[in-house]
Amino acid sequence: MSVVTMPSVEARSRRTLAATLRELCRFLSSFPSIQMSEEECEALAVAAVSGHPEAEFMIGSVFDAADEPDRATEWYLRSASREYLPAMLQLCAIR
Repeated sequence: MSVVTMPSVEARSRRTLAATLRELCRFLSSFPSIQMSEEECEALAVAAVSGHPEAEFMIGSVFDAADEPDRATEWYLRSASREYLPAMLQLCAIR
């Protein structure tokens, strides 16, 4: 009889993080006015997902420019929760 093991929470979390990073990079690279190398895109996505408030704000700004207000607000909220003033001001402007 074989034993089926469930992936650890850490393994699932890493897969979710990797999927989020891939999604952000695909989105950023598809945006026509963004001139970023693949490495720059990956660095921005990693920084944003890791909790860097300026990177989170930048991701929110891209979603805002792409007319995706819900996703923009999500990233602005992340950034504002780290007391990043531009994100706080952007959230005030949205409401």
